[in-house]
Amino acid sequence: MKKIWSRWKRALTIEYAIVMMVLVAAFSAAVLTTATLTSQSADSYRDYTEKKRYLDSVGAAYIANRCDGASYDLDAIEGGEPFGYYLEQYSDTLYVRSGASVDSIDLFISLQDTDGDGKLEVVRYIYGML
Repeated sequence: MKKIWSRWKRALTIEYAIVMMVLVAAFSAAVLTTATLTSQSADSYRDYTEKKRYLDSVGAAYIANRCDGASYDLDAIEGGEPFGYYLEQYSDTLYVRSGASVDSIDLFISLQDTDGDGKLEVVRYIYGML
């Protein structure tokens, strides 16, 4: 009887070791998957913030040019080249496009003289497609 019991103990120990190895492998896979997804999410958020920072600098320069009378060249703002932005200015409107398509507008700014004092004010400042 003692021999049979020692065989069972040995078998249970081997099964326990195998189960533990499977659990460790599953946990390691979960940690690696989480790290990969987190890294991808951080990269996409960094790209988003860089684009938004560029769009904000263009918007601030355009508003300063048109509303405050400052002379600032919008094409001199650096940082838009990697994103492929195109700037289009019409009388009191600015479009920042991320491609040649009319539908791809990343920033839209519209100015008007709302109170009749001859000074332009921001009426619309929109990120994304219209």
